[in-house]
Amino acid sequence: MNDRAVTALGRIYRQDLNAKEDWELYAENMFPGDQHMIISPVFRLHRQNDSSTITFSHVDIRPYSDISYKKYAYRKGASNGGDITVTTKFGSFEDEKTYRNKKVDTILNFVIPRLITLAGDDLQYERELFKMIKACWVENLQRIGQALFEVYSPLDAKVKFKCGLSLILEDEGREILPDELLLFRKALVNHATEGLSTFTGVISEGKDSACSICMRTAPRLHGFASPFKYYTVDKKGYLANYFNMKLAWKNYPVCSECAANFYLGSRVIENELSYYFYGRPYMAVPRVLVSDPEQERVVYELFKEYNNVDRSNQEAYEDDLMLYMAEQNNFFNVDMIFYQKNMTTGAIRLKSHIEEVFPSRFKKIFVEAKDHVETHPVFARHLVFEENESIKGKKTSKKIQFRQKFRLGKLLAFFDKEDYSVIQAVFDGTEISEESLHSAFMNKFRENYSQELQEKPHQSRRKLVIDAISVIYFLHYLGSLKINTKNHEVKMPQDIEKPGKGSIDLDAIKAFIDDNQVFFNKEYKIGIFLLGVLVKIVMNAQQVRLKNTPFEKKLKGYKISGGDVENIYVEALSKLQQYYDAYAYGNLRKLMTEYFNLRIPEIKVAPSAEVSFYFVTGMETQFKFKSQLEPGEDNE
Repeated sequence: MNDRAVTALGRIYRQDLNAKEDWELYAENMFPGDQHMIISPVFRLHRQNDSSTITFSHVDIRPYSDISYKKYAYRKGASNGGDITVTTKFGSFEDEKTYRNKKVDTILNFVIPRLITLAGDDLQYERELFKMIKACWVENLQRIGQALFEVYSPLDAKVKFKCGLSLILEDEGREILPDELLLFRKALVNHATEGLSTFTGVISEGKDSACSICMRTAPRLHGFASPFKYYTVDKKGYLANYFNMKLAWKNYPVCSECAANFYLGSRVIENELSYYFYGRPYMAVPRVLVSDPEQERVVYELFKEYNNVDRSNQEAYEDDLMLYMAEQNNFFNVDMIFYQKNMTTGAIRLKSHIEEVFPSRFKKIFVEAKDHVETHPVFARHLVFEENESIKGKKTSKKIQFRQKFRLGKLLAFFDKEDYSVIQAVFDGTEISEESLHSAFMNKFRENYSQELQEKPHQSRRKLVIDAISVIYFLHYLGSLKINTKNHEVKMPQDIEKPGKGSIDLDAIKAFIDDNQVFFNKEYKIGIFLLGVLVKIVMNAQQVRLKNTPFEKKLKGYKISGGDVENIYVEALSKLQQYYDAYAYGNLRKLMTEYFNLRIPEIKVAPSAEVSFYFVTGMETQFKFKSQLEPGEDNE
């Protein structure tokens, strides 16, 4: 991640905060972007002569928003020690008879005891005040718990999910919120800054040296300033200077000013620039080409504008940011950092870091390549068909036309969710081999076939194959799939049969292959494809006559090698003659002589995944080439 880009975001965010005091920089919003509720027990302060007492008054509930969040001085702490002040995210009650609540227990047992240990002569009064608050709360634990429960329990489930817990003081009728308490302010600043130079008890600070971010000489440099937990200084391979943590500042020196901006920038990224891409979380870090505060502000506002649009009802929202980026000019680029976050420790495990993606690249991927696929003759003319409309997974009698609509998710669906190499290839043009693609296609096809046999939810085989072909054209357009297309013309048999029962439409096959030069870049692939067409004809005949397809058992679960194709061909011809006559589909068999029989040596050494894929492609596109359906034959 580019530290200067992050600190630039922090500088802009700092300007927008308009903080008058440092503690305001470190107060966090529990639920950024959402208005929610915060529930607070109200404690009343009674003054009498030189002494004071505390009593419980009632429970308050009010809205908490992006504007009012600083008043509650929230800052996330460790999972096992509570947050930094008493303000925290509310949780459900473990025991509705005694009204016990873990969040309340944590405040009383960890948070308040930690707050009253903070040093400072100016904090003495508030330390004593919180000792009294704790004593009052403990003494009235069940009463206060019941009052909290009675306010919390009627709330809607969505409101409960994003609900805060804090406290309020009343002093002679005046309401005192947490932001007025010096104890809370000091706790926020201490927590934010104490780890900049200290890690596991080791102090790493430098003096009068250059900051690695702003490059200016600073009187004090911190060694542990990164707010991102994937920067590690206690494991081999992560730190220079012979793993001496005291010298960490030399490896990564950050001045106090940049450290504050770095932290604020990390908040912007976590709260405003974190998105999902087909179920994969990532952070978007924009960076201008020339360091210019005005341009940095423009980019920041671009993302704010995008985030302010409600996309909750949009089906394709995961592509929306990419399409929005595609509309911009190339004065900035975006780093995309895919990660997995440990929700307990907050540690981030990087999955993939894609650097410097320009708007023009977003446009090529999400606009131009998509349009190239959808308007290509293969998908706009050939692989178009009529089907029954489905509503919520159930087919209706209404007929609609299927036409391929491409999204990047169709590519990702063929790969394991943990395989980020394919995403990397799309964005930076890294090459993907044909063999790896064919393997991915067939793994998905066989997995889907298994689901179908078990009568479990599955995809249409035909559409799955169309998706695979569209992926090939998509990657080829982007330059990630290197295919040398061969501009060949299909050689037609001289004596072409008239279209009818027991014949194939050779003109349709010729047009499909001629328009499909990227897919059929080698002539032996045409032969494997035609074998798939032939086998599908046999299986269709079996379905009509036998109401099942026993020939499918000969296909070994669609794991077909080059050594299998001759036997499949011979057995398919035998069945064809059994169901029709010796001359049926003669035009197809003559075409196969040129592209299949004469190319058996090439097919035998072809990778198994390639053979399997071109075979099933022939099977699942055969419906476009059948001259005439038999009675009872279903073309879906």
